[in-house]
Amino acid sequence: MKKKLKTSAVLASKDKRPIRVRRRKKLPATRPGVFEFYGVWGLGPNERFSQTYIRLPCLPHIGSKSDLKKNFRLEKELVLHYLSYTTYNCNQSPLKKEKFTVKTYHQNGTVSEVECLLSDDSPFGIQFDKSGADNIIFYPGDNVVSAIDAELVILYDRFVNIYFSDLNAYYQENARLPIGLAVGGQSSEIAISKDQFLKLANQCKNTFTNIYKHIYVGDCQYLVSTVQNLLQSVEYCFVQYYIQIVSIDCLDLSLGKEIMSYSKDTANLAFLLETFFTKLHSILDLMVKIIYELENPADSFPALKKLKGSDKLWGDRKLLSINNLTGTIFENCELLRQIDSVRDEAIHNGAWEYFPKVFLRVVDMEIVERYMLFPDFENGRLAAAKNRRHFFSEGTKVNDVLVSIHHEFYQRLLATLQYINGVQT
Repeated sequence: MKKKLKTSAVLASKDKRPIRVRRRKKLPATRPGVFEFYGVWGLGPNERFSQTYIRLPCLPHIGSKSDLKKNFRLEKELVLHYLSYTTYNCNQSPLKKEKFTVKTYHQNGTVSEVECLLSDDSPFGIQFDKSGADNIIFYPGDNVVSAIDAELVILYDRFVNIYFSDLNAYYQENARLPIGLAVGGQSSEIAISKDQFLKLANQCKNTFTNIYKHIYVGDCQYLVSTVQNLLQSVEYCFVQYYIQIVSIDCLDLSLGKEIMSYSKDTANLAFLLETFFTKLHSILDLMVKIIYELENPADSFPALKKLKGSDKLWGDRKLLSINNLTGTIFENCELLRQIDSVRDEAIHNGAWEYFPKVFLRVVDMEIVERYMLFPDFENGRLAAAKNRRHFFSEGTKVNDVLVSIHHEFYQRLLATLQYINGVQT
């Protein structure tokens, strides 16, 4: 007798609580990690097993395809990162698979519907599906995003462990903190002024013997959450560049084999690029602060205390023991010099170039490529002749270099986090 498939897939956490799809959940502090679910399983009769993307970076109890397959009682092997776009018909044997396509934004600035899922070894492309309730965006190698997030989650507990030896007492006391002290001055949901915050802290110092220590740890953890928010902005800019560039068009493709276009849409693309590099540099600044706090913990809390690393920025990285470590964001390399240079230009001089442009390559009256140009560099710095810093003689395409910059930065950031999480303070 043919085994029936479950009509709704559910993961069970280690303590047997069900965790349904289309939900993001961070594990408790005792089991640091992150896992994400997107979309709907849809395993009923004649239903499409649709738009499912699962990331399991830190779940040892469900860590392989065979484990996942067993947990969901599936009769077909899942493909690429537990992702499948296929139709299961429970009334037929063998299961019938229907053709399915997914919109793919290619590195050359074009878009098409493809019938396959990109693997980590595939040419770069961003695949986008909005056939269900949620929009799903993925690209080769994007599993590094959840790996970084998992390492960042560990940092929350690293700061707690530095300042509190009794974790049970910490969590019990922390749960009783007034919300105004817990997130006041950090979140718009709490309508509290600076004076009210200081007054509340003073009122609570007799009730909570470690009140200033709690606030200090919360401020350290806020640095970590800021890095997580910055990474979301970086991801948005990275993905949107390839999605938005395909909208750049020309009414008369007979103008030539290569057509230059500039408009408010091309200016928006330049804005995405400027923001991308600015946010990357902000992550560098925040990582210096975080590591400085880990390496130089405060020793007493008689009053509200300023973070020891509050005035530390990327230029102060020489103060860290990790500085110049190979493979991390602190290695002296061309990538970091490029990020530093582009960010400085965007912040201080305010423009990617005079009238940002997209170039359209036309073959047989069809646009086969859209791209922007990346400026010339010398030893990781923008090639400059006195006041001129926007030279484009090398013909380097943003479409190509953005992928490599994104990939290398993320790999270096992951290696950095893994290193500091392996070092006991």
